[in-house]
Amino acid sequence: MLFAGIDRTRKFAVTQLVEKADGKTAREVLQHMLEAVPYQVHTVLTDRAIGAPLV
Repeated sequence: MLFAGIDRTRKFAVTQLVEKADGKTAREVLQHMLEAVPYQVHTVLTDRAIGAPLV
């Protein structure tokens, strides 16, 4: 399974290939993405385009 985080405005992308796609893996990938981007992330859109604010 390939997870991808894309900032369409700044043209920045983070990808991670994983064996298992479950909630734990999704949280780990999100944490990896948040550590990789050079700015603060405010909202995450899922593949269903539902905005989830990060608090």
